[in-house]
Amino acid sequence: VLGRQGKYEEAESMNRQTLARRDKVLGAEHPDTLASVYCLAYLFGNRQRYDDSIVLYERACAGYSTVLGRDHPTTRACHEHYSHMLALQEQDGFARPPQISNNSVNMHTDKGSKLSRGLAKMGIKGLKFSRS
Repeated sequence: VLGRQGKYEEAESMNRQTLARRDKVLGAEHPDTLASVYCLAYLFGNRQRYDDSIVLYERACAGYSTVLGRDHPTTRACHEHYSHMLALQEQDGFARPPQISNNSVNMHTDKGSKLSRGLAKMGIKGLKFSRS
């Protein structure tokens, strides 16, 4: 909500605090911890903080693949957002070769129902990447 309101510093602070607490209490590979990693990666991607975003997306994608499996909707959604962010990064002139591992999920470009269902399971609805 804070990110959508343009309160990016507050959103980042809250996401970092939540991630730190979940990491400490639940562990690094708990799905809720990975959700915090994913949300922070998404926020950084939207803010064009690509280097920060890449590190977090790689952690989230790897964690989801291990914990939930490569075919889980949340894993697929994470890989889709990661791929989209990398494309934006390249489009913005900050090209860095994609870091998705060879065993990553083969993503489809239909951003409709599968992506929405995966995000909804995480409690994330109506997210869109923007270039602002």
